[in-house]
Amino acid sequence: MTKQEIMGLFLNEEKNLNLLGIVVGTILLVVAIQLLIRIFDGVAEQAIYRREREKKSSNGRILTLTNIASSLVRYGLYIVGALIFLNFLDINTSTLLATAGVGTFALALGAQTLVKDFITGLFILFEDQYSVGDFVECATKTGYVQDVGVRVTKLRDVDGSLHIIPNSEIRVVTNQSRGKMRAKVIVSVDGLENPKRVLEIFEKAMEPLRNLDRPSYGPSLWGVTNNSEKGYQITIVGWSEAGDQYDLEFQIRQAIIEAMIEENIAQPRWRFIEGVMDDESVVL
Repeated sequence: MTKQEIMGLFLNEEKNLNLLGIVVGTILLVVAIQLLIRIFDGVAEQAIYRREREKKSSNGRILTLTNIASSLVRYGLYIVGALIFLNFLDINTSTLLATAGVGTFALALGAQTLVKDFITGLFILFEDQYSVGDFVECATKTGYVQDVGVRVTKLRDVDGSLHIIPNSEIRVVTNQSRGKMRAKVIVSVDGLENPKRVLEIFEKAMEPLRNLDRPSYGPSLWGVTNNSEKGYQITIVGWSEAGDQYDLEFQIRQAIIEAMIEENIAQPRWRFIEGVMDDESVVL
């Protein structure tokens, strides 16, 4: 079969693609786009990984930037593929693009919030305010960052709820996953107990929990930090890597309770007057 005969299978008399040519061309276009997406994803992932590793960025930031780059490449290729497909159908894309440009300008005037979402999202990404996996508080919501996009941020709350927050609504961000985090435990002790003895016992109970590699992490006793009519309070503070502070608090509480039971250290006595407790001391 000659070249002209092969071309005749896919072209009509006007030298445009016939139905078979459109079908075959569309299949090849889809395959080419998927192949290009995989290639660009691999190249972008390697480039971002090398750059961010040199800056010692977190894995969450690397994952966030990789997802954003992949999305931008994917949608860009989809748009190009759509234009090529319209050319297969013999539709004048230059006129369509000119019309779309006027429409886009009019749409932008009525969609200022979307523009604000996009611009704020870019600042969040470039300033590395938070990354996937960080535990943050923003726009009155708290949770683990599940996805960071140029328009919305998705937080997974501790109860499983998914918060989808437009980036323009984010004014202040409290990131609890960067740097050292404090674990603080307040213990109430009966006023008849000798504070010197209690502090010595608590100090001994904290020794197994101390970070020998980082002595400044504690836990350490602040001492007697509050007094009440029935007793006093002792505050214990420790530092840990972000995300581990709650486990450290649990360990401190357990060690203190075990020491109090073993050494017969009493807590403030409760007394009820007309159904209301007259002592506000509690073990937190």
